[in-house]
Amino acid sequence: MIKDFPITIILLIVNVIFSYQGLSKPALMSRYLFRVDRVLHYKEYERLITSAFLHVDWGHLMINMMSLYFMGSVLEGIYIEMYGSLGMLVYLAVYFGSMFGGKALVLLLHRNNGEYSAVGASGAIAGVVFALVVIAPSATVLLFMVIPMPFWLYAIAYTAYTLFGIRTKFTRVGHEAHMGGALLGLLLGSLFAWEAALQHWMLISGLAVPTVLVLYVLYNDPTFGANPLEWLKSRFGRSSQPNHGTQTRTSAPSNNPFEGPAKHEGLEVNRRAVLQKELDTLLDRISKKGYHSLSSQEKTRLDWLGKELGRNTDMSGGRAPGGG
Repeated sequence: MIKDFPITIILLIVNVIFSYQGLSKPALMSRYLFRVDRVLHYKEYERLITSAFLHVDWGHLMINMMSLYFMGSVLEGIYIEMYGSLGMLVYLAVYFGSMFGGKALVLLLHRNNGEYSAVGASGAIAGVVFALVVIAPSATVLLFMVIPMPFWLYAIAYTAYTLFGIRTKFTRVGHEAHMGGALLGLLLGSLFAWEAALQHWMLISGLAVPTVLVLYVLYNDPTFGANPLEWLKSRFGRSSQPNHGTQTRTSAPSNNPFEGPAKHEGLEVNRRAVLQKELDTLLDRISKKGYHSLSSQEKTRLDWLGKELGRNTDMSGGRAPGGG
Protein backbone atom coordinates (compact mmCIF):
# COMPACT_ATOMS: atom_id res chain seq x y z
CA MET A 1 0.00 0.00 0.00
CA ILE A 2 2.83 2.42 0.88
CA LYS A 3 4.47 1.51 -2.43
CA ASP A 4 1.27 2.40 -4.32
CA PHE A 5 0.56 5.74 -2.60
CA PRO A 6 3.75 6.76 -0.74
CA ILE A 7 3.06 10.50 -0.42
CA THR A 8 -0.52 10.08 0.81
CA ILE A 9 0.60 7.57 3.44
CA ILE A 10 3.49 9.81 4.56
CA LEU A 11 1.18 12.84 4.85
CA LEU A 12 -1.28 10.77 6.84
CA ILE A 13 1.42 9.54 9.25
CA VAL A 14 2.82 13.06 9.78
CA ASN A 15 -0.68 14.39 10.49
CA VAL A 16 -1.33 11.68 13.08
CA ILE A 17 2.04 12.07 14.83
CA PHE A 18 1.97 15.87 14.98
CA SER A 19 -1.70 15.98 16.00
CA TYR A 20 -0.98 13.52 18.81
CA GLN A 21 1.80 15.79 20.07
CA GLY A 22 -0.52 18.81 19.92
CA LEU A 23 -3.36 17.05 21.70
CA SER A 24 -1.10 15.82 24.50
CA LYS A 25 0.90 19.07 24.85
CA PRO A 26 -1.28 22.23 24.94
CA ALA A 27 1.82 24.46 24.88
CA LEU A 28 2.84 22.93 21.56
CA MET A 29 -0.68 23.38 20.22
CA SER A 30 -0.73 27.07 21.14
CA ARG A 31 2.79 27.60 19.77
CA TYR A 32 2.09 26.13 16.34
CA LEU A 33 -1.57 26.82 15.60
CA PHE A 34 -2.40 29.34 12.88
CA ARG A 35 -3.18 32.79 14.27
CA VAL A 36 -3.59 35.95 12.26
CA ASP A 37 -1.70 38.41 14.49
CA ARG A 38 1.22 36.01 15.08
CA VAL A 39 1.64 35.66 11.30
CA LEU A 40 1.02 39.25 10.23
CA HIS A 41 2.63 41.14 13.11
CA TYR A 42 5.26 38.73 14.43
CA LYS A 43 6.16 37.07 11.10
CA GLU A 44 5.78 33.57 12.51
CA TYR A 45 5.31 32.10 9.06
CA GLU A 46 6.02 28.57 10.21
CA ARG A 47 2.47 28.52 11.59
CA LEU A 48 1.19 28.45 7.99
CA ILE A 49 2.57 24.91 7.73
CA THR A 50 2.50 23.54 11.28
CA SER A 51 -1.16 24.42 11.87
CA ALA A 52 -2.17 22.26 8.91
CA PHE A 53 -0.85 19.16 10.71
CA LEU A 54 -2.67 19.82 14.00
CA HIS A 55 -6.24 18.79 14.85
CA VAL A 56 -8.60 19.55 17.71
CA ASP A 57 -9.45 15.95 18.62
CA TRP A 58 -9.22 12.39 17.38
CA GLY A 59 -12.66 12.50 15.79
CA HIS A 60 -11.83 15.35 13.45
CA LEU A 61 -8.40 13.93 12.76
CA MET A 62 -10.02 10.65 11.73
CA ILE A 63 -12.52 12.38 9.41
CA ASN A 64 -9.78 14.39 7.70
CA MET A 65 -7.45 11.42 7.38
CA MET A 66 -10.18 9.25 5.88
CA SER A 67 -10.83 11.97 3.28
CA LEU A 68 -7.10 12.31 2.64
CA TYR A 69 -6.64 8.58 2.21
CA PHE A 70 -9.56 7.95 -0.14
CA MET A 71 -9.32 11.16 -2.19
CA GLY A 72 -5.57 11.66 -1.99
CA SER A 73 -4.66 8.15 -3.03
CA VAL A 74 -6.85 8.47 -6.14
CA LEU A 75 -5.31 11.82 -7.15
CA GLU A 76 -1.77 10.63 -6.43
CA GLY A 77 -2.37 7.51 -8.55
CA ILE A 78 -3.70 9.62 -11.44
CA TYR A 79 -0.71 11.97 -11.34
CA ILE A 80 1.74 9.04 -11.25
CA GLU A 81 0.06 7.63 -14.35
CA MET A 82 0.30 11.04 -16.04
CA TYR A 83 3.80 12.09 -14.97
CA GLY A 84 5.56 8.92 -13.84
CA SER A 85 7.71 9.36 -10.74
CA LEU A 86 7.29 13.15 -11.02
CA GLY A 87 3.60 12.63 -10.30
CA MET A 88 4.35 12.49 -6.57
CA LEU A 89 5.89 15.98 -6.74
CA VAL A 90 2.88 17.24 -8.68
CA TYR A 91 0.62 15.79 -6.00
CA LEU A 92 2.65 17.49 -3.26
CA ALA A 93 2.41 20.79 -5.15
CA VAL A 94 -1.40 20.53 -5.18
CA TYR A 95 -1.54 19.54 -1.51
CA PHE A 96 0.73 22.26 -0.15
CA GLY A 97 -0.44 24.86 -2.67
CA SER A 98 -4.03 24.32 -1.55
CA MET A 99 -2.94 24.46 2.08
CA PHE A 100 -1.31 27.87 1.56
CA GLY A 101 -4.31 29.01 -0.49
CA GLY A 102 -6.57 28.30 2.45
CA LYS A 103 -4.34 30.23 4.84
CA ALA A 104 -4.04 33.15 2.40
CA LEU A 105 -7.81 33.57 2.17
CA VAL A 106 -8.11 33.47 5.96
CA LEU A 107 -5.47 36.19 6.26
CA LEU A 108 -7.25 38.34 3.66
CA LEU A 109 -10.73 38.08 5.14
CA HIS A 110 -9.61 38.23 8.79
CA ARG A 111 -6.78 40.75 8.43
CA ASN A 112 -8.45 43.00 11.03
CA ASN A 113 -9.23 40.17 13.43
CA GLY A 114 -5.84 39.37 14.92
CA GLU A 115 -7.23 36.87 17.43
CA TYR A 116 -8.63 34.54 14.76
CA SER A 117 -6.86 31.19 14.95
CA ALA A 118 -7.33 27.75 13.42
CA VAL A 119 -5.78 24.36 12.77
CA GLY A 120 -6.50 21.45 10.46
CA ALA A 121 -5.78 19.90 7.07
CA SER A 122 -9.16 20.83 5.58
CA GLY A 123 -7.84 23.44 3.14
CA ALA A 124 -5.29 21.05 1.66
CA ILE A 125 -7.83 18.23 1.40
CA ALA A 126 -10.40 20.53 -0.22
CA GLY A 127 -7.75 21.33 -2.83
CA VAL A 128 -7.18 17.63 -3.47
CA VAL A 129 -10.93 17.10 -3.95
CA PHE A 130 -11.29 20.01 -6.40
CA ALA A 131 -8.22 18.89 -8.36
CA LEU A 132 -10.08 15.60 -8.81
CA VAL A 133 -13.16 17.52 -10.00
CA VAL A 134 -11.06 18.93 -12.86
CA ILE A 135 -10.06 15.45 -14.01
CA ALA A 136 -13.21 13.42 -13.40
CA PRO A 137 -16.29 15.59 -12.79
CA SER A 138 -18.62 12.72 -13.64
CA ALA A 139 -17.12 10.35 -11.08
CA THR A 140 -19.26 9.50 -8.06
CA VAL A 141 -18.53 10.58 -4.49
CA LEU A 142 -20.41 9.32 -1.45
CA LEU A 143 -21.81 12.30 0.46
CA PHE A 144 -21.65 11.57 4.21
CA MET A 145 -20.28 8.17 3.17
CA VAL A 146 -23.82 7.18 2.11
CA ILE A 147 -25.41 9.34 -0.63
CA PRO A 148 -23.94 8.87 -4.14
CA MET A 149 -23.42 12.16 -5.98
CA PRO A 150 -21.49 13.13 -9.15
CA PHE A 151 -18.37 15.17 -8.45
CA TRP A 152 -19.60 18.17 -10.46
CA LEU A 153 -22.79 18.45 -8.40
CA TYR A 154 -20.86 17.95 -5.16
CA ALA A 155 -18.45 20.75 -6.15
CA ILE A 156 -21.31 23.18 -6.88
CA ALA A 157 -23.08 22.34 -3.60
CA TYR A 158 -19.81 22.56 -1.65
CA THR A 159 -18.99 25.97 -3.13
CA ALA A 160 -22.45 27.40 -2.41
CA TYR A 161 -22.45 26.01 1.13
CA THR A 162 -18.96 27.33 1.87
CA LEU A 163 -19.65 30.84 0.55
CA PHE A 164 -22.85 30.93 2.59
CA GLY A 165 -20.88 29.82 5.64
CA ILE A 166 -18.25 32.53 5.12
CA ARG A 167 -20.94 35.20 4.97
CA THR A 168 -23.23 34.01 7.76
CA LYS A 169 -20.84 32.12 10.08
CA PHE A 170 -23.84 29.93 10.88
CA THR A 171 -21.58 27.07 11.95
CA ARG A 172 -18.22 26.87 13.68
CA VAL A 173 -16.55 25.50 10.56
CA GLY A 174 -13.58 27.45 9.18
CA HIS A 175 -15.14 27.95 5.73
CA GLU A 176 -12.53 30.47 4.59
CA ALA A 177 -9.72 27.91 4.68
CA HIS A 178 -11.91 25.38 2.86
CA MET A 179 -12.76 27.84 0.09
CA GLY A 180 -9.20 29.07 -0.34
CA GLY A 181 -7.92 25.51 -0.56
CA ALA A 182 -10.65 24.52 -3.03
CA LEU A 183 -9.87 27.46 -5.33
CA LEU A 184 -6.14 26.73 -5.35
CA GLY A 185 -6.85 23.05 -5.91
CA LEU A 186 -9.05 23.97 -8.87
CA LEU A 187 -6.34 26.25 -10.27
CA LEU A 188 -3.42 23.85 -9.77
CA GLY A 189 -5.52 20.88 -10.87
CA SER A 190 -6.30 22.73 -14.11
CA LEU A 191 -2.63 23.57 -14.60
CA PHE A 192 -1.36 20.02 -14.11
CA ALA A 193 -4.22 18.41 -16.06
CA TRP A 194 -4.75 21.11 -18.66
CA GLU A 195 -6.28 18.83 -21.28
CA ALA A 196 -9.01 17.77 -18.85
CA ALA A 197 -9.42 21.41 -17.81
CA LEU A 198 -10.03 22.46 -21.42
CA GLN A 199 -12.58 19.70 -21.78
CA HIS A 200 -14.42 20.77 -18.62
CA TRP A 201 -13.84 24.52 -18.86
CA MET A 202 -17.50 25.47 -18.42
CA LEU A 203 -17.73 23.71 -15.06
CA ILE A 204 -14.40 25.14 -13.89
CA SER A 205 -15.34 28.68 -14.94
CA GLY A 206 -18.78 28.31 -13.39
CA LEU A 207 -17.17 27.38 -10.08
CA ALA A 208 -14.26 29.83 -10.07
CA VAL A 209 -15.57 33.10 -11.53
CA PRO A 210 -18.64 33.68 -9.30
CA THR A 211 -16.69 32.52 -6.25
CA VAL A 212 -13.83 34.95 -6.85
CA LEU A 213 -16.30 37.80 -7.46
CA VAL A 214 -18.14 37.11 -4.20
CA LEU A 215 -14.88 36.89 -2.26
CA TYR A 216 -13.69 40.14 -3.85
CA VAL A 217 -16.86 41.91 -2.73
CA LEU A 218 -16.55 40.47 0.80
CA TYR A 219 -12.90 41.56 0.97
CA ASN A 220 -13.79 45.15 0.10
CA ASP A 221 -17.11 45.25 1.94
CA PRO A 222 -17.40 42.80 4.87
CA THR A 223 -20.99 43.98 5.47
CA PHE A 224 -22.14 42.67 2.08
CA GLY A 225 -25.03 40.25 2.48
CA ALA A 226 -25.27 40.57 6.27
CA ASN A 227 -28.50 42.57 6.00
CA PRO A 228 -29.52 42.82 2.33
CA LEU A 229 -32.07 45.63 2.79
CA GLU A 230 -29.74 47.81 4.84
CA TRP A 231 -26.89 47.12 2.45
CA LEU A 232 -29.01 48.24 -0.53
CA LYS A 233 -30.14 51.33 1.36
CA SER A 234 -26.57 52.29 2.21
CA ARG A 235 -25.58 52.11 -1.48
CA PHE A 236 -28.65 53.31 -3.31
CA GLY A 237 -30.65 55.27 -0.78
CA ARG A 238 -30.63 57.01 2.57
CA SER A 239 -29.80 54.75 5.48
CA SER A 240 -32.11 54.70 8.47
CA GLN A 241 -29.05 55.08 10.69
CA PRO A 242 -27.03 58.32 10.72
CA ASN A 243 -23.71 57.79 9.01
CA HIS A 244 -20.84 59.20 11.02
CA GLY A 245 -18.20 57.67 8.82
CA THR A 246 -16.46 54.33 9.08
CA GLN A 247 -13.07 53.38 10.30
CA THR A 248 -11.07 50.29 9.58
CA ARG A 249 -9.34 49.12 12.71
CA THR A 250 -6.39 46.79 12.50
CA SER A 251 -6.06 44.76 15.64
CA ALA A 252 -2.94 45.33 17.66
CA PRO A 253 -0.49 42.46 18.09
CA SER A 254 -0.66 40.48 21.29
CA ASN A 255 2.08 38.78 23.27
CA ASN A 256 -0.29 36.06 24.36
CA PRO A 257 0.19 33.18 21.89
CA PHE A 258 -3.26 31.70 22.54
CA GLU A 259 -6.24 33.94 23.15
CA GLY A 260 -9.51 34.70 21.49
CA PRO A 261 -11.80 32.50 19.39
CA ALA A 262 -9.69 29.60 18.14
CA LYS A 263 -11.04 27.49 15.31
CA HIS A 264 -9.42 24.09 15.49
CA GLU A 265 -10.31 22.11 12.40
CA GLY A 266 -13.43 24.23 12.21
CA LEU A 267 -14.47 24.00 15.86
CA GLU A 268 -13.98 26.72 18.46
CA VAL A 269 -11.92 25.60 21.40
CA ASN A 270 -12.81 26.40 24.98
CA ARG A 271 -9.82 28.55 25.81
CA ARG A 272 -10.03 28.15 29.56
CA ALA A 273 -9.96 24.35 29.31
CA VAL A 274 -6.84 24.42 27.12
CA LEU A 275 -5.01 26.86 29.37
CA GLN A 276 -6.03 24.91 32.46
CA LYS A 277 -4.65 21.71 30.94
CA GLU A 278 -1.35 23.45 30.23
CA LEU A 279 -1.22 24.75 33.82
CA ASP A 280 -2.00 21.31 35.24
CA THR A 281 0.84 19.83 33.18
CA LEU A 282 3.34 22.30 34.65
CA LEU A 283 2.04 21.82 38.20
CA ASP A 284 2.24 18.06 37.84
CA ARG A 285 5.88 18.30 36.85
CA ILE A 286 6.60 20.56 39.82
CA SER A 287 4.99 18.06 42.18
CA LYS A 288 7.17 15.26 40.81
CA LYS A 289 10.48 17.00 40.05
CA GLY A 290 10.30 20.33 41.85
CA TYR A 291 10.04 23.94 40.73
CA HIS A 292 13.70 23.97 39.66
CA SER A 293 12.90 21.48 36.87
CA LEU A 294 11.12 24.24 34.91
CA SER A 295 13.01 26.37 32.41
CA SER A 296 12.93 30.14 32.79
CA GLN A 297 10.42 30.35 29.92
CA GLU A 298 8.19 27.77 31.59
CA LYS A 299 8.36 29.65 34.90
CA THR A 300 7.27 32.84 33.15
CA ARG A 301 4.50 30.94 31.42
CA LEU A 302 3.42 29.44 34.77
CA ASP A 303 3.10 32.90 36.32
CA TRP A 304 1.07 34.16 33.35
CA LEU A 305 -1.24 31.13 33.42
CA GLY A 306 -1.90 31.65 37.13
CA LYS A 307 -2.86 35.27 36.62
CA GLU A 308 -4.91 34.60 33.49
CA LEU A 309 -6.93 31.75 34.96
CA GLY A 310 -7.54 33.77 38.10
CA ARG A 311 -9.62 36.35 36.26
CA ASN A 312 -13.37 36.49 36.87
CA THR A 313 -14.08 37.02 33.19
CA ASP A 314 -15.25 34.93 30.25
CA MET A 315 -12.24 32.96 29.05
CA SER A 316 -13.95 31.35 26.08
CA GLY A 317 -12.55 33.93 23.69
CA GLY A 318 -15.81 35.72 23.04
CA ARG A 319 -18.74 34.79 20.86
CA ALA A 320 -18.34 31.53 19.02
CA PRO A 321 -18.52 31.98 15.26
CA GLY A 322 -22.08 31.25 14.32
CA GLY A 323 -22.93 30.77 17.96
CA GLY A 324 -25.27 33.73 18.16
